[in-house]
Amino acid sequence: MSITLLTFLGRVPKGEKGYRTTCYDFGDGTASRPVTFFGWLLQERVAADRLVIMGTAGSMWDNIFEQDIPFDQDAEDARLKLMEAAEARAVTAELLAPLQEPLSRRLGCEARLELIPYCRDEREQVDLLAIMAKHVSPGDAVHIDITHGFRHLPMIALLAALYLEKVRKARIAGIWYGAFDPDTGDAPVHNLVGLLHIAEWIEALH
Repeated sequence: MSITLLTFLGRVPKGEKGYRTTCYDFGDGTASRPVTFFGWLLQERVAADRLVIMGTAGSMWDNIFEQDIPFDQDAEDARLKLMEAAEARAVTAELLAPLQEPLSRRLGCEARLELIPYCRDEREQVDLLAIMAKHVSPGDAVHIDITHGFRHLPMIALLAALYLEKVRKARIAGIWYGAFDPDTGDAPVHNLVGLLHIAEWIEALH
């Protein structure tokens, strides 16, 4: 059985010093190291064998290869092209493909970079379900991270969890959200997998 982490990559304002870093708390009262992308911490915590980072053409793909993980000269040309495209919000699958192997080496697990639609209508939402399903094998333990996605993605993520459970025969181990409070600077981490259990209860009642 493999552990698969599906995580979304959004876009936030970028300052002179790069993207904002956050220290997350998984509930033990201890703050994590500062990171710009919550997926790195979650990948370490759940010991994922496969990390799938999903983002649109306008997501902050440059962040993946810029602040949190040092790459030195590794795949420098491919990274520079990606950064230019990210600034123009014009990232393509062809730009992401050559960077999967360098990222896999750095993380010590299989890393996949997946371009997804904006999920603005039913067709694009169904396409997202299919994209997520192709990275999940029967029997996988699946974690879904919605921290950096669009505001409407949590609803889609819940449906995706039900879909993966029924169609791909996966076990949904967590639906994660790192909640940053701009007033206090706190960032507690919540596991929303209980919502999936409620949906299963409703199905059983029906």
